[in-house]
Amino acid sequence: MWKRFVRLFSGSDRRVRIEPVNDAGRKVDEQISRPLILLLPVIFIIANLLWP
Repeated sequence: MWKRFVRLFSGSDRRVRIEPVNDAGRKVDEQISRPLILLLPVIFIIANLLWP
């Protein structure tokens, strides 16, 4: 996941986007990471309730 942020900040994201395989991989990665980021607070709250 951190490699994607490094790519965005290093500016090599445009070059990677040319390759269709990497582009498809990024789309799948975004579909997986967005729900996980939304679920992280919920998991954190549930964990605090289960283990006070």
